[in-house]
Amino acid sequence: MCKEDQFKCEHYSDSSCCSFQLCIPQSQVCDGQPDCHRGTDETPELCGCMPCRNQSVSSNRLCFGRDHICDGRPDCDDETDELEEVCQDWQCLSNEFKCISYVNGSRTCIKEEWLCDGEEDCGDGSDEFQETCSTRDCNIDHEFKCNLRNSTGPLCIDKSKVCDGIQHCSNGEDEASALCSQIQCPSDQFRCHNLTTSGPACIDKANVCDNFKDCPDRSDEMESTCNQVKCEVDEFQCKFRIDGKLRCLPKKMICDGQHQCIDGADELDETCGNDIECQTNGIKCPSSIVGRTLCLPSTVRCDGIEQCADGSDEDPQFC
Repeated sequence: MCKEDQFKCEHYSDSSCCSFQLCIPQSQVCDGQPDCHRGTDETPELCGCMPCRNQSVSSNRLCFGRDHICDGRPDCDDETDELEEVCQDWQCLSNEFKCISYVNGSRTCIKEEWLCDGEEDCGDGSDEFQETCSTRDCNIDHEFKCNLRNSTGPLCIDKSKVCDGIQHCSNGEDEASALCSQIQCPSDQFRCHNLTTSGPACIDKANVCDNFKDCPDRSDEMESTCNQVKCEVDEFQCKFRIDGKLRCLPKKMICDGQHQCIDGADELDETCGNDIECQTNGIKCPSSIVGRTLCLPSTVRCDGIEQCADGSDEDPQFC
């Protein structure tokens, strides 16, 4: 009696003695290697696969699953899994496209998403024929259709690629100004003002006012744009911004005795009052300017240089 996780082979007789019942692990059933007497664990009826015609020359594999049939690579020793007469009558799955003509060494069925993508996957190129692609619809939920495509360009592109500054449709219609002027950017992106075909319509908000031009019209770096930018809760916002100077500073950079804002706002009295909270592990001490406080990194403590007005960063009791 075989266990639940085992397969029971048919009874067979050992000519020298008697009849045996062989149990094999279920993992060895339909794995392409016969384990039972006469290969009963690998039969087409059991495994739902196509048998090689001349099994006497098919050393081990008796049959192959559908993903091995007409895939352009012979698996049977006699190559019957790739014969023209077999592949011409082969039925593709509902989510596959059947190439029009048989071409030796090429697959008969291709994935539906490979259809009309600008790359020939069928040996006869029928997946990119105009008559094939003219009847195909794109998924309107997440795809954009290139209406005036040629055989070298895709029919459908992901909507995220529309107005990204790169032409994906063969005629560039995914980057047309008329189209991009109407596009709505996601909430985490910034919309460039004057759109052209040489740049993206939407950019990440993290790239706005970072001293690098991402929009083709530089609208992401214009003063009018940057004056509206709000810094994160853990950042300090400079009052004015000039190219080459930061607008939003990490709070650990304020009141450190060095001007990072072009207007010096990060070191003003109103910024560096006694009630300022320094970052974790920072050193809070009086400035040489009365009424002002410094926040210094812990790395300057006991470095032999007094930076706090009262010398507390070099206090012997800590050093």
